[in-house]
Amino acid sequence: MGEFSEEAVLLERMFLRIVMCDTEEQFEVCLNKFLPTVITKSGSQEEIVRNKVVELLSHVSKRVKASKSVQLPLDSLVELYQDPNASIFIINFTIIYIKMGFMRLSKDKKMELLPILIKVAEYKPIQHQESICILLLSSLVDFKYPKEEEKRKNILGLNEWPKFKKLLLEMMLDVLLFPYGCTGEGNLTDISLYSYRRLTRDGLLDLTADAVEKLKQNVTEFAGVLGGTEVYPHLVVASGDARTAVADIAENVIKKSPDVDLESTAVVAPLYALYLREGTGEKKVQALNMRTRIKLIQHMTKFRVLLWPGAMKVLFESLYGSYTNARLRILALGYFATMIKYLPQAQMDQVWLVLLNAGLMKLLSEEETDARTKLQAYQLFSTLILRCPHLAVKDLSPVEFIFKAIDKEIEPDIISAARDAAVSMARAYRGISGVEESLLKPLLVSRLEVPATRAAAVRFMVQALKHSCDKVYLLIKAAVPGKYSQVRDEDSIMEAKKALYSGLKNRSGTENGTNYLVPFSEFLKLVLSQDAITEHSPEMLVEIITYLRLCLACDAGIDGPLENITHPSDATASIRRCLSSLNQSDPTAIQGYVNMITRLVLAQPDAVGLSALLEVVGCLKQVASPVLQEKLKFFKQLTKHVREDVRCLSSEVLSFLVPLHEIEAMQQLTLETCKTALPNKEFEELHGAILRLGHLTARSGSISKDAVQTISDFLSNTSLCNAAVTSLGLMCILAPLPITSEDSEKLTNTLLDMVFDTKLTSKIKDRVCSTLSQIVVSEESFQYKDLIIEKLLESCKQIKEVELCLSTGETVASCILGRGSSLSGDPWTKEPSQEEERRRSLPNGVIRSADESLGKTLGSILGCLSNDRHPATRQTLCFWLLAITKQCSFLPSMSSRLSEIQTGFMDLLSDSNALLQEGAGKGLSLVYDATQDPNAKRELLRTVVEQLTAGRKSVAKVSDDTKLFQEGELGETPSGGKLSTYKELCQLATDLNQPDLIYKFMHLANHNAVWNSKKGAAYTISSLVSKAGTDLDAHLPQVLVKLYRYQFDPVPHIQQSMASIWCSLAPPDTLEKYYKEIFDDLLVNLTAVHWRVRISCCQAFQDFIRGIGGNNLLKNKPEKIGEFWRQLFRVMDDIHEGTRNAATSTAKILSKICIRECQKDMGKAGRKMAGIILPVILEVGIKSRVSEIRNVSVSTLTEVVKGSIPREDTPNIVLALLRAGADLESSLLNAMAVRVSGVSAAASEALDVARVPAMKSHHLVQALVTCVPYVDAEMLGTMQSEILDLLKPSAGFGTRIATSHFIVLLSHHLTKEEFQPYVGKFLGGLLNGVSDRSPGLRNHYASCIGQILRTAKDSSVVRLLEKLKALYLEKHEETGRRAVCHTLQAIVTYSQDCIRDKQDLTLPLVFFAKHLEKLPDGQNSSEFEEWGNLWEDLDAGFGAMANCEGPIVNFCEAALGSQLWKVKAQAGRAITNLCQRRGEDLQDARRQSLLNLFIGSLSGRTWDGKEDLLHALAALMKYPKCIEGTEIESQLIEAMLKECKKERAVYKRHALQALGDVMASLSSDYFDKIYEILKEIFNNDDSDFESGDKDNGEKYNNKYLMLETCYETLSKSWPKMQITQEKYCEDIVGACVQRLRGSTRQVQVAVMSSLCAIADKSKSLLKDGDHGQVTRLNESFVTALDLAFSITKHTKLRKEALNLLHILQNIYKDHNNEHYAQIKDVFDKFKPILEADSAPEIKSRFIDIKESFQKT
Repeated sequence: MGEFSEEAVLLERMFLRIVMCDTEEQFEVCLNKFLPTVITKSGSQEEIVRNKVVELLSHVSKRVKASKSVQLPLDSLVELYQDPNASIFIINFTIIYIKMGFMRLSKDKKMELLPILIKVAEYKPIQHQESICILLLSSLVDFKYPKEEEKRKNILGLNEWPKFKKLLLEMMLDVLLFPYGCTGEGNLTDISLYSYRRLTRDGLLDLTADAVEKLKQNVTEFAGVLGGTEVYPHLVVASGDARTAVADIAENVIKKSPDVDLESTAVVAPLYALYLREGTGEKKVQALNMRTRIKLIQHMTKFRVLLWPGAMKVLFESLYGSYTNARLRILALGYFATMIKYLPQAQMDQVWLVLLNAGLMKLLSEEETDARTKLQAYQLFSTLILRCPHLAVKDLSPVEFIFKAIDKEIEPDIISAARDAAVSMARAYRGISGVEESLLKPLLVSRLEVPATRAAAVRFMVQALKHSCDKVYLLIKAAVPGKYSQVRDEDSIMEAKKALYSGLKNRSGTENGTNYLVPFSEFLKLVLSQDAITEHSPEMLVEIITYLRLCLACDAGIDGPLENITHPSDATASIRRCLSSLNQSDPTAIQGYVNMITRLVLAQPDAVGLSALLEVVGCLKQVASPVLQEKLKFFKQLTKHVREDVRCLSSEVLSFLVPLHEIEAMQQLTLETCKTALPNKEFEELHGAILRLGHLTARSGSISKDAVQTISDFLSNTSLCNAAVTSLGLMCILAPLPITSEDSEKLTNTLLDMVFDTKLTSKIKDRVCSTLSQIVVSEESFQYKDLIIEKLLESCKQIKEVELCLSTGETVASCILGRGSSLSGDPWTKEPSQEEERRRSLPNGVIRSADESLGKTLGSILGCLSNDRHPATRQTLCFWLLAITKQCSFLPSMSSRLSEIQTGFMDLLSDSNALLQEGAGKGLSLVYDATQDPNAKRELLRTVVEQLTAGRKSVAKVSDDTKLFQEGELGETPSGGKLSTYKELCQLATDLNQPDLIYKFMHLANHNAVWNSKKGAAYTISSLVSKAGTDLDAHLPQVLVKLYRYQFDPVPHIQQSMASIWCSLAPPDTLEKYYKEIFDDLLVNLTAVHWRVRISCCQAFQDFIRGIGGNNLLKNKPEKIGEFWRQLFRVMDDIHEGTRNAATSTAKILSKICIRECQKDMGKAGRKMAGIILPVILEVGIKSRVSEIRNVSVSTLTEVVKGSIPREDTPNIVLALLRAGADLESSLLNAMAVRVSGVSAAASEALDVARVPAMKSHHLVQALVTCVPYVDAEMLGTMQSEILDLLKPSAGFGTRIATSHFIVLLSHHLTKEEFQPYVGKFLGGLLNGVSDRSPGLRNHYASCIGQILRTAKDSSVVRLLEKLKALYLEKHEETGRRAVCHTLQAIVTYSQDCIRDKQDLTLPLVFFAKHLEKLPDGQNSSEFEEWGNLWEDLDAGFGAMANCEGPIVNFCEAALGSQLWKVKAQAGRAITNLCQRRGEDLQDARRQSLLNLFIGSLSGRTWDGKEDLLHALAALMKYPKCIEGTEIESQLIEAMLKECKKERAVYKRHALQALGDVMASLSSDYFDKIYEILKEIFNNDDSDFESGDKDNGEKYNNKYLMLETCYETLSKSWPKMQITQEKYCEDIVGACVQRLRGSTRQVQVAVMSSLCAIADKSKSLLKDGDHGQVTRLNESFVTALDLAFSITKHTKLRKEALNLLHILQNIYKDHNNEHYAQIKDVFDKFKPILEADSAPEIKSRFIDIKESFQKT
């Protein structure tokens, strides 16, 4: 009990001590001493003690809250709070006072205690932890974060206490989500009720809108310091904040943060929780603002992992939620795309149908869905279908939906999107079969009838339906316009034909290893069945028959192109076998096929139907002829058709249809027709008869000499010679021509002459050669075959057409072989497979004769090749040699001549003619195939490969006709001659008297030959690939590497040839397999000696780097790209223009690829690539003197930095980009700016208004913006000196703009503490540029100063303002002063807080500057407005002027001391305004000081603007109490009287006016001296007032203006002393009356105004003065009134007269009835006139006077 009493007594004493504290200091001392002890007593076991403690602490709390300056013993309280043995009462009371006292601590003390509190909080109740979190968050204002990375990561030791850190992060998120302007718990958004309560429970946070913004900024910066994935949700939320200051900080932190793991569930899970507002009860967020939702879904879309099933909730809430909008829907569709791409297959299978029906189809069906959303939704539609094709094939509703959408939509863009979606999704239905296919097909067929969906249905059908006869039939229907479509849809027709015939492009009927064309028999049956139902139209039949013929050729196994098969040919036998087989299996099908073709021919006779009919009839005569016998007359009639192709085909068809027993009769009839028909009148009939006769003879084998003679007669007819030649060739197919030897020789010579007849076409000549060949092989030993070969050899120079070379080659080969030729026999019936056997069965005599002929002919050809270099000869002989090698290989002597033939072909490889090279290559291939010796084969391969890689090494022989250059390559001679052959070049060298020129030409020709030989070797290798087999494999890599480069040769014909060879030679995986070798070869040759090689390498690189080779290189050997850049920069500076252009194009392509590889989403690979190319660009590219290299380097660098850049390269990149700013604008625009600046300031400023924003939006400046997040304070320190150099004029306009803009960006990026050490020098550098001659640069620098000044120290701000003041006073031109104005405006706009307490430095300058002189015509009105607006922006009211009165006066005094008159005048205007605004509040000492200065400034000559000093003196003397009676007054009057005597009239008027204003304020009498000056002026009113006047008009104006001013001065200076008034009043009033009689109205008004003032100031004199004098004065006044009232229509004069009358009325009233009566008489006299005056001022004064007279 005693102990309890001691505790109670102790508490009472403490209570008493605390209560007795009178001051806050005493109270604080007591608290420091007793508070911890009192709190410990709260744990007492006795209730009385505890109650006493509560009472005492309640008192303490109230008093502490009332006194904000009282500090609590936080150290002791924190120590007590740490005590593990403390009871819950002690802990609860302690935390209360910790919260109460913590906010009162200094910043350093808070930082000292926070780690301790965090450590203790880990084990304390959750409410205590939340309170400590709030204390921490509230302490983040101006928090100085450590620079060391390790300390930043574990700031305040948070990593050691994970539970507390987790709670802190939760509360940080609550703060970032806290809505602005939230005033209570009602209708809470963005945060839960629980979060709101724990933030507001203790009242420690200021939750007003601006305070919340500042708190969010601090929390965001703190989150950036903490780093890691834990703060990623915080940064995302902050980036979507409504206040841009918060959002910008978050965006910068996100950019600087390491790459987020986009596949981490832990990272993305908080975003889902926020978006879905997870929680229950009070922890549930009711609504989330749209900006936050948008940011969350944007970031969730980036992740490659999805939370399940949260992803579905996010998607559907975004699409159809209560709070969605159009933008959120667009973003939700982007998230939808991520779901489609990354959702696991098992989960996608579960929800696919829901996503399709409830997601996209519902969205697209809603009418309110906007166009942009639909466009994106249609893109996703096909993507979703393709994601699960196994599900799509089971549900055809999406197909029906998309086709309905195409038909329903109206906008073209949406229709196109829906159509694209339909086409894309078709791939998902590929391979559909069974029931689904049976349902899909009718749907597509129905859509073929709808014009809008027709093209889409065709493409869908192509993709979805398996290749079958039904599909082909539908495509053919779609390809035929007419009754199957309502309109002619070109798109659908094109798509259908593309689908039908695209498989023919690879020269066969197969595609990708599968048969692309359907089986002939199956498709024929389908067509016949459909034709039986509905007969096909002719248009349909054309397409059907065309396709059927292709199918037949494919089934027959025809190699090569199928669409151009003619009969008879090598394909005839195969097709005959195929048709025979089908006829045996299904005769009715062939019958139906024939009937269908016949129907087409009957309805529409053309080449399609007749060719098909000829094919069937020629191959199956026994089947088709009986069917067509009844149409014999029709076909005979067709031989007279107007179309030549119809006549030719129908003649051949007819020959098969005529029965054998009737052929001879028809031959006779036809022969008669040939004899009797007239060529000019019956041409078609005669032409058909000639052809008919030949075909009939070919079928029967019987021919008469008369027929041969008749047909031969038509060889001279140009129009009929083709038919005659054809007919002669047909006649000798089965038997020799029955003519004599002489006739045979004559016919042979005729035909040979036709070969070389230049008037005939190549087609006819080709037919002549065929006929010659047929005549030769028709006989066992044709006696004129040597004649044919000899004549052809003699005239081979005349054969220039390639087709004729081939035809004559066949003829030569036929002449050598005779009956051994493949032309022997009936082409319709012979089998190619039996040709070898037929040749073996030939008589020995035939073989021996052929051998002899071969040896002789080969000798002649090879000899001619070696001796004759004429291009035409070599071309002809090449193809002859090729034909002989191909057709005569079976002859025994051929093997012994192969080496000679090989030599000939090798010589032809180096020819410039691409056809010769190709022919020689094929010839060598034949030689290789015919060679039996393996060593010889290998040697041939080695020689060809060597020639491809190195070119021809042997020297070729030349003759006069040797063609060294192609025509046009060297231009023409001065006379217009050609320059191509050796002879022509020698002639040119001789004409120019430069024999050595021929050697230069030969060197160029040899260079061409090297390339030509390479091309020829390439042709050879392409021909050898299929035959050399494994022997070529060892050489193939070397060949392909060289050939890849050769196909990009700048010479077009070589490029085309090499490209075609590459396509035929290189396998598809060549680039993938040999990419390293190809790249190395290109890189080595990129700097080769020859410009053609360099260009070809550049162009090859363009193709290589964009293809699979480039992809493999970037993936496996990225380090080679750096060396590629170095070499490419060298070539971009090449001496050859074409090489430079090619290298520049390559560099641009490489730049795009490197930019793509360096993107941020490329991860480590992107950073690695950036590390490879950036050093090269920075060291070589940016520093190059070549503009193209710099441009490419800068554009690459600007895009690369937008991805990710290495930290160590950041300074170099930034400085490089800044230096590159000099190239931001063209030199033309820069020169224009320089010229304009010297002509017109307005034009220069207008140009700069466009230049500066354009530069700031340039991609280079945008790249600098991207670099800003990577720059820290340490980097800035290393770059500062160079950045300052780039602000100087030598850096160039663009660089200076970019550099200053970059400095501003850094000031916003870095914290104030980080940027402050550097801002002083930056301000200095920018201030130097403020006086630049460029208006745009001045304004931009001024703006930059204003923006970065907010981070400067006070001392720097003061220095800047003082420099601006000095700059204003030193710069006398308008541009310099306007720059100061713009700088101050920028400071007020961006950094007003910095100058708020420095008005003594800003207001005087602005006040002084706003009083600049106004120029005539408003030339400087904009400058006036700018300074005026600046004065208003500074909020400079009367209070500010009162506070800054001293600085303003001091500034003006300093300006008065200037040597410049303009500055002195401006000071005068400023003081005038100051005096007007301050009035009598202006301090007397300052007034006196200013008066002394102005009086001193008046001395000296008169200068422009000096009158402003006079008006300033008048303004200063308006309140002269401190001046009157002093020496200053007399000095002032003397000085002003002296100025009134100056000669210049204008200045004199201002002096008199100012003198009058001064005298009106003074009570002293200086009228004697003033009147002397005025009297002199009055007396000399007719003299010149200014000797410099130029004309009488100006003199006149000056005279009366001076009189007005004098009378105004007279009225103001009229003495107040009656003695002086008596002395001058009569003379002056009399003179005034006299002046009224003959002056201008303005002078009269001035005179009357002066009389009013004299009368008013002389009241005592007029009342009590000498009666006689008063009477005389009154008479003068009455006279003046009479004169004034007599003047009509002058309101001002009449008004002044009424004022004078009213003054006199008041003076005489009750004093002098006589004088009163006189003025009343005057009033009565003019009363009617005055009463009629309507002017308001006259009426008012008239009524007053009238009422006054009436009262008396």
